[in-house]
Amino acid sequence: MTRPALGTPRRTLQMVLLAAALAGTKAAAAPPSRPHVDPQLGPFVLAQIQRAAERLERAPCSLVLGDFVDPETGRPLSEKLAATGTTPAGYLGSLTYLPGSLDGVCRDTTIGAYTSPGSQIVYVCPRRFQRWQASKEQNLPAAILIHEALHTLGLGENPPTTEEITARVAARCGR
Repeated sequence: MTRPALGTPRRTLQMVLLAAALAGTKAAAAPPSRPHVDPQLGPFVLAQIQRAAERLERAPCSLVLGDFVDPETGRPLSEKLAATGTTPAGYLGSLTYLPGSLDGVCRDTTIGAYTSPGSQIVYVCPRRFQRWQASKEQNLPAAILIHEALHTLGLGENPPTTEEITARVAARCGR
C-alpha cells in the first residue's frame, strides 16, 4: 500500500486533525520549565523547589492559591496564575532562585527565603537551607518556597502576616 502524498485531501485532513489534537493537549503535556537556581545554592534547593512543585500540583495544597488575593485586583492568586496559562509547577519553574545576602536579610536566622511582591526572583538564605538539610525539618523548605511563590504572584504582607501565610501553607501543603 502506498502512502498518500502530503498534498492529498485525505493527508491534509489527517494533519489538521492531528495538529488540533496536539494543540488541545500541548499545555497539559508540556513539562514544567526547569527553574534557574544559582549553582551556589546546591542540589538541595533544587530538590526543594521540585518538592514544592509536586505539592502544588495536588489538592489540598493547590487550594492555597485561592486562599490569598492579589491586593491590586482583589482576585484570588489562583485566578492570576490561571491567567498566565501555566500550572503551579510550571510557575515555580519559571522563577529564578539566587543566594540571599548573608549580611542583609539572611542575617536574621528565622528567614529562609525572601522576595518582593510581583518579583520573579526568590532569594534563598543558604545557611538556613543548609541547616534544614542536616535536620529533621527537611519538609519546611518546600513550604517556605511556596510561601515565597505566593509573594511573586503579588501577595503582600501585613496583612496577612508572614506567620499567617506560612501557617496556611503548612496546613494545606504540610510542613
